[in-house]
Amino acid sequence: MGLGDKQKLTVSFHRTGTGSPLPIYYSGETVSGKVTLELSSETKVKYLEMYAKGKAKVRWTECRTVGNTTYVEVYYDEVEYFNLKTILLGEENDRDQSADGAIRLGPGNHDYEFSFQLPQG
Repeated sequence: MGLGDKQKLTVSFHRTGTGSPLPIYYSGETVSGKVTLELSSETKVKYLEMYAKGKAKVRWTECRTVGNTTYVEVYYDEVEYFNLKTILLGEENDRDQSADGAIRLGPGNHDYEFSFQLPQG
């Protein structure tokens, strides 16, 4: 869905009391929040889905010198912990429908709550 320049999409989290301006979560916790569509005019929507991905990346280098030659070893790894998709509005099979089958959203704010649990680590 292309929102255009007079429309806005915001994701907010229901996370408080962490002492951090960022929504920090730990393994096993439930992540919850809402997606807000701020529309300036009627908009046709087939569906609204949200993707959440959790992964860790690490990279470091180690140098060693043998005689007059310096060797640099680069180490890295990436682990994906979860990759979730949540349908917030409509049905997943709606992506194949024509625009005539779309949901019409009027101007104003439209809030869609979401919630998912992080895997235990």
